Amino acid sequence: MIGNSMSKSFFDEQRSQRQRTVIWLVVELVLLIAVGYMVSLPWQFWQSCSVPDTDTCVPLGFELGITFKIAVAVLVYLGIAVLVARRQAYPKHGRAPSSDYRERRLPGIVEQMALAAGIPAPRVTVLDDPSMNAYATTDRGNGVIVVTSGLLSALDDRAVTGVIAHEMAHLKNKDMQVKWVATFGVGLVILLAAAATFMAIAGMQAAERQSNDDENNNSAGGGLALAAGAFALVLWLLALPAAVVVRAAISRRREQLADASAVQFTRDPTGLRVALEDRKSTRLNSSHRCLSR
Repeated sequence: MIGNSMSKSFFDEQRSQRQRTVIWLVVELVLLIAVGYMVSLPWQFWQSCSVPDTDTCVPLGFELGITFKIAVAVLVYLGIAVLVARRQAYPKHGRAPSSDYRERRLPGIVEQMALAAGIPAPRVTVLDDPSMNAYATTDRGNGVIVVTSGLLSALDDRAVTGVIAHEMAHLKNKDMQVKWVATFGVGLVILLAAAATFMAIAGMQAAERQSNDDENNNSAGGGLALAAGAFALVLWLLALPAAVVVRAAISRRREQLADASAVQFTRDPTGLRVALEDRKSTRLNSSHRCLSR
């Protein structure tokens, strides 16, 4: 009965975190499309004001065709960015585990957790670093799990297994790709917000030129151009913080999903907790030693 209750608990947690991730990814996609469309508004205004023999600039409005093109462009950009990042992500440092017991146990633990996760065993490397850390990343094969020598020296088999299970979950759930989408989304918002600003400036300059040619257009053209400039400013001030918040939310969801998956693989909810507590204790002790010198 206890086993059934625990299984239901971590499976429900995984399902919940996946659903929340999807929601946040949709929010980011909508944000990117909205920002992209906002960029097109000053451009539309500038184009309409640049047409010769027109009495007034065309009012800005919603265009479904433009929205569709922006959505396709955003998806293509994110897809290419993830593919490029995947080819460049594999670690260039690290070595194979040595014959020392603390490192010799590592390949066996990785094989065991890969079998529990139902994925091919990734490559494992050791990074000579006294800090306690581990991370997983993709490569052109089955992925790589990097573990520091400090972590292997400080933790017992149970805690190391919990850490490896957590990193194995990142590989199984393709968390690196999901986080790259969120990260590149933030970068795209920055580029689009900057583009919106430049387009707004171009629109205001076009309206000023038209108003100089026709005094009757001064009020309409100048008003629309001013609105476009204010729009770009609001976009810059609000869209970037919103994208950063969405990225942080996605990252948190994937970490919690990896925790729940690690419990599923090990059937031991305390192994990872012990590793995290030991890591926190080591950081506090290290800080104390630095302060006391």
